[in-house]
Amino acid sequence: MNPTRMGDVTMFDSMLMDGLNDTFSGQHSGWHTEDLVKLKGLSREDQDGWALRSQQRFAAAQTAGKFAEEIVNVEGGAIAHGHPIGASGAVLATRLMHSMQRDGLSRGIVTLCIGGGQGIALALEML
Repeated sequence: MNPTRMGDVTMFDSMLMDGLNDTFSGQHSGWHTEDLVKLKGLSREDQDGWALRSQQRFAAAQTAGKFAEEIVNVEGGAIAHGHPIGASGAVLATRLMHSMQRDGLSRGIVTLCIGGGQGIALALEML
């Protein structure tokens, strides 16, 4: 099978041409992060240290029961399910409905990030 049988094709690196581009500069958001850490003199070790400290603080708070009443991401997010492009919302909403039915819950919320720094939340109620 020839994928170009209908004419010329221009190939783009999808990670640099997706919804993560900054509208104002036209650059991928990852480049802004790299620019910022260079500007502020932040090393990879600094960043890793913050991430480790954040995880340790969360683990300590969880062990202390600070999140005992919270139910978060019980079915896993879009990345855990293969991040199906264009279908994450349908997949996560369907999984939430099945989870609510299985667990006897009447209400639930599913959230999604959207390219370009947007987000959306959907509240579901079983009738």
